Amino acid sequence: MYRFEARIIGRSQGKSATKAAAHNTGKRSSAVASAAYLGRESITDAKGQTWDYSRHFGGAGAKLMLPAGAPDWMQDRGELWRAVEKVENRKDSMLARDYILTMPYGLTQKQMWACAQDFARQHFVSKGKPTDIGLHLYGEPWKAWSKATKAKVEDWKAQGLPFYEQGRVPADSLGPHILVIRGKQGQVKEYVRYQPHMYIMTTFRKIDRAADAGNAKAA
Repeated sequence: MYRFEARIIGRSQGKSATKAAAHNTGKRSSAVASAAYLGRESITDAKGQTWDYSRHFGGAGAKLMLPAGAPDWMQDRGELWRAVEKVENRKDSMLARDYILTMPYGLTQKQMWACAQDFARQHFVSKGKPTDIGLHLYGEPWKAWSKATKAKVEDWKAQGLPFYEQGRVPADSLGPHILVIRGKQGQVKEYVRYQPHMYIMTTFRKIDRAADAGNAKAA
């Protein structure tokens, strides 16, 4: 790993959840939105706001890791993070800890998952905290029509990075490459760089097995 970024998702982190982008590295205020982005899913929060990232490109699966004895309802990603937002209800509440681990090239997806799960198990799950993990294989897309993108493409070519059409990436390609995404008419729509990274979200509080469903006990 050569990038490790730790962030906090909290109600006092700036704009409201309906306006904050879930994936921004800046201020974020919705745990449900962040979980939807992590898992590339569509999740509706308790206020009826739906966060739909199911069509976003690059997701390679998500897993919930729960401490021993966790109630069954926590196996649902939406239920878990809605419960967190219900419990942490002060206007300045911190909702979750959020980490980004950029993975080194050369690892298989199985190896990346093993690394992230070992990290989560050691630091969070073993301490009674539910943990949500998502693998994203590519970075943010570069729009083909942008002048900045054209300059970036020339830079990638100068570096000797291979370009692959979507769906034609060699199975053994575990190094840096550029994926070409085309529109319905066959025109180049976007370019994305292969850069696998893991999102790891965990609660501030550990599970209180004596409490009612949805409640937690401070760690």
